[in-house]
Amino acid sequence: MREKAAAVAGAGRAGESPRTAGGLLERFADGYRILEKDDGTDYWSIAKRFLNKEFPAKRLPNLCPDVREVYLADVDGRPLVLKRENGPPRKLEKLAWQLLAGPFNSSLMRRVNRAVNGGCRAVPDMYLAAERMRGPVCVEAIVLMEYLEGRTLLETNFLERRAGLAGAVHPRPVGQDFRLIDYYAKGGLLRLRLDKWMEAAIRETMSSLHSHGLAHCDLHPSNILVGGGEVRIIDLGCRGTLLLSRAKDLARLKARYGIDSSAPGALLGAACRCIALLDKARSGKRRLVNAVKRFFVP
Repeated sequence: MREKAAAVAGAGRAGESPRTAGGLLERFADGYRILEKDDGTDYWSIAKRFLNKEFPAKRLPNLCPDVREVYLADVDGRPLVLKRENGPPRKLEKLAWQLLAGPFNSSLMRRVNRAVNGGCRAVPDMYLAAERMRGPVCVEAIVLMEYLEGRTLLETNFLERRAGLAGAVHPRPVGQDFRLIDYYAKGGLLRLRLDKWMEAAIRETMSSLHSHGLAHCDLHPSNILVGGGEVRIIDLGCRGTLLLSRAKDLARLKARYGIDSSAPGALLGAACRCIALLDKARSGKRRLVNAVKRFFVP
C-alpha cells in the first residue's frame, strides 16, 4: 500500500517524461495527472478543445448534475462521451477508499484497459482520465470514453412509479430485438421482469464483466444499454474490493430484475445475502419516510 501511495504521489510531478505501460501513457500536463490510451491520438488535446468549446457537444442527463457533467461530443466526426467531475468525493466511504487506493478514474481506466485487451465487450473503452490532485485527493476529473449506440432499458419502456401500478402486469412489446414482458412498482422500488432473451443477455454480460475483473455496483435501468443484439454496461462505479462489488451486482440483479445468477464460493454467497438484507432495510426506511411525508404533508 505504501508503494502504491508513493507511486500516486510521484506520478504527477511536472517535468517527468511520459511513461507507457500496458498500452497506456502516463504524464503530467497543465496541472493534471493524465492517463491516456497510447494509440497515436492526443486525447488530452481533445479534452482541452472541449474545455475551450471548439466543437459541438450535447449535455446528457445524469443523476448528479451538481457534481458531474456528461456530454456527447462530435470530435471531427467521431462521437465521444466526455465526463467532468468537480470537487472531492462527498461520501466518506469514497473519500476513504481514494486515500487508500488512489483516485478512482485512473484506477478504473487501468482495469477497463486490461479487460478490453482481454476481449471484454461488456463495457465501453476508456481513452483518457485526467485528474487534478490536491495532495492525495482528486478535486477535478475529466474522462473521455467510447460512445456506444443503443438505448437504455429506461428509454425503451415508459416506466412509472405511480400508485395503482403495484402488483399490476402491463405487457408492452418494444421491438424485434427484445421486449420487456411486464413491469411493476412494488414498495416504492421499480422492478423489471424481463423476457428470456433479455434475462440471458444481461446474465451473460455481467458474467463477462466479473470474469474480467470489473463490477458495477449500481445496475439501474439507465446503466444497461441495448443495441445491435448486445447488452452492454455503462457508467461503472466499482469501488472497494472486487468481491464486495460482485456481491452488490448479484444481489441487485435478483432484486431489481429477477435474475438469479449463481454466486460461486461460500464467501461471495454470504456477501450477497448481507447486501440483500441491507437493501431491504434501506427500502423499508424509504417506505416509512415516504409514508410519514404523505401523512403530514397535504
